[in-house]
Amino acid sequence: MSSASLPSSTLRYIRPTGTFTAFEGRYEAAALAMNELAATLLKASRHYNVMSGKVDDHEKDVTSSIAQLNAIDNSTTYPLLLDLFDARANGRIDSKTLAYGIDMVRGFLMRRFICGESSRGYGQMFVGAIPRESHDPIQELDSYLLQRGWPDKQRFETAFVRFRLYGSAYVRHVLEMLERSRGDLEQADLTNATIEHIMPQVLDDEWRSDLGDEADRIHAEWLHRPGNLTLSAHHPEYGNKSFAIKRKMYSESNIGITRELADPIMYPSWNEQRIKERGQRLASYASTIWIGPDDPLPPPPPPGIESICQMADAKGIGGPFRALRAAGERNGLYVRPAPNSQSYAMYAPPTNRAVCLLLTAATPKIPGTVRLWVYPKVFPRFYPISEQQALTVLGQDVERHLSPDEATGFIAKLDALFDEIRATPAREWVEDPRR
Repeated sequence: MSSASLPSSTLRYIRPTGTFTAFEGRYEAAALAMNELAATLLKASRHYNVMSGKVDDHEKDVTSSIAQLNAIDNSTTYPLLLDLFDARANGRIDSKTLAYGIDMVRGFLMRRFICGESSRGYGQMFVGAIPRESHDPIQELDSYLLQRGWPDKQRFETAFVRFRLYGSAYVRHVLEMLERSRGDLEQADLTNATIEHIMPQVLDDEWRSDLGDEADRIHAEWLHRPGNLTLSAHHPEYGNKSFAIKRKMYSESNIGITRELADPIMYPSWNEQRIKERGQRLASYASTIWIGPDDPLPPPPPPGIESICQMADAKGIGGPFRALRAAGERNGLYVRPAPNSQSYAMYAPPTNRAVCLLLTAATPKIPGTVRLWVYPKVFPRFYPISEQQALTVLGQDVERHLSPDEATGFIAKLDALFDEIRATPAREWVEDPRR
């Protein structure tokens, strides 16, 4: 167990190999009384015994949530879990809230697994997830996980339908949880149940006929997906039998997700469409088992141009950056944040705000300079000026690093160019159809 979890209040990730050194240094420096240290470790060890499943919690819901979390790899969550258990011990949350927090962590891990997200960095991530003396630790945790890529319902269900479940680390756990989630009054004994492919792993002529001309593609694409998998206590007996025969055998199963396959209205045949439909049905169950947000996190609003100017201020180039902005605006250009950027200002003609004539960056590569890009070939599409005139006045399309004096010189050229444009009679200019 990482020392980050020993006390969680340190909020610092320690690699497992550095645990003892960090632990020793922390407590020697703190000159903590031995009885206080012993009490801290004793309390943490009691929490750990519950977290690891060695003993049951005094609340059934917490024990159940921990057992489901322990069915998947979750050792990186221990610092966070210790803090949540400590929050309950200190009266900041109750047992129901603790169980829900554990379910949130479980949903975060499993949804990301199904969606193919990387688990790298979880050690540091879950130390960072520890609520910092919040009055509402679960709300803070919810916000934190959302910001760290917690898949929403639609994304998770879409990924689940096409997830290659058979052969994955959690195939049995997923199928068992789908069965348990049905809420049947009499739960089936799954001890001896094995994983059954409804469409078999080897196709015979009858199965090929049932699947149609694209049997090989369907088999390759859908064999190991959730919609084609179930649990059975009689797996060897099913073998490669046709679906018509299997359906009769499924009707005798005491496993709900298997027995429902015998429904002739829901599953009159077994083909690509039925596999997809069942996968979608199971995915809807799965999204209630592994909880998460219903809707995707909305993207942050694009920064306003003033916030980009403030960024330039912080970088020490606010003066020339703002002067360039002022020059653009007084010459009628629309100055806006560049798309998909939080540090670039884009200068567009007022008639088409999606077109870029100039671009400036609030983040210099060379200290004290403003990065500037000019696109002189675009000017003739919107203004009565030739490409050669724009090139002569503004220069080539290259990245420039302008000092404050150079920015002043460029502004003078820009003003002169627009003076010339304004002086051109409108009748001498024909609008470029590409605009």
